[in-house]
Order: sequence, then C-alpha cells, then structure tokens
Amino acid sequence: MIDPKLEEKLTEKARWVRAKVLEMAVRSSSGHISTAFSETELLVALYCGGILRYNPRNQKWPDRDRFIFSKGQGGLGLYPILADVGYFPVSELDRFAQKGSILGVHTEWNIPGIEVITGSLGHGLPIATGIAQVAKNDGLDFLTFCFLGDAELYEGSNWEASCFAAHSELNNLICIVDRNGQ
Repeated sequence: MIDPKLEEKLTEKARWVRAKVLEMAVRSSSGHISTAFSETELLVALYCGGILRYNPRNQKWPDRDRFIFSKGQGGLGLYPILADVGYFPVSELDRFAQKGSILGVHTEWNIPGIEVITGSLGHGLPIATGIAQVAKNDGLDFLTFCFLGDAELYEGSNWEASCFAAHSELNNLICIVDRNGQ
C-alpha cells in the first residue's frame, strides 16, 4: 500500500508534468502529446517515487540504476521530469524544439539524465539485456530499467532479447511497457 502523502505528491507531480508538456507542445507547435501523456504516471513513479537510483550531480555514479528509454518519441514527457529532478535547468523546457536547445522533438543521446535512447523500435530491450548481463557478470548491484512502447513489442528483436533475459536469469532487468494502445 502506498503512503497517502506520497500518492498525493506523485499525483500533483503528474499534473505538473502534463501541464508542462502541453505548454511546451503549444509553444513549439510540435511534439507527441498523446505519447507524453500516456507515460506520465510511469515516469513520475520511477523518478519521483523512490524507485530509480540516480544522482543528477554525479551522472556517472557507478551504483546508479540504468534507464533505457526505448520510446524516442516520448521525450516530451520525460524532459519535465529530468529538469525537475535536477539534470538541467527547468528554464530549458521553454526552449523545447527551438534552434540551439538540447531538447528536440525526438530525444537524443546527449540529453543529461538519459543513459541510452533508441529511435528505432525494438532496440531498447536488446541494449538493456546487454547492460543487465554485464552487470550480472561483473557482480554489480544496479538495476537496468527498460521503458518500452507497446507497438515496439511487435519487433522480433524484443522477443529474442526477452528469451535471452529469461534464459540468462536476468533478475536485475525490469521492463516497463507503456500500453497505450497506439
């Protein structure tokens, strides 16, 4: 059972993220709003609910959990959270999709707080299984989270990666599917 105060905090944070997403999309006349809205609660829970271990001040902290964001079009929903937790100034959100901004419509690898980003569907889970396997081989204690869109589950590479993860008993790999029906 979740603490009512934490639940209220996370609900308010999700409202703030959605308002920011809408504001950014309207200001820039671009972005994937429905994708951003569908992933909001999941991302808020991960980053603000005490699930992910991360440190914006030490982005290469060896014990951080690895977050593989396989939904390249979902950056609009992730950006406000990364700014809110301190990876870059919240003011950068006002420059979304503008020339010179680090925040593009499609998420790129150089955005602070993003471990790995994939643009091609079906690449996130194979990358995540590789990272989880290396951690297991090296006796490292971090978890690898892979955030997937439901449509990319049609890609065979995800099923091959799933079979590999099961066969290798990767109990340090957590897959989260944003099942939005699109």
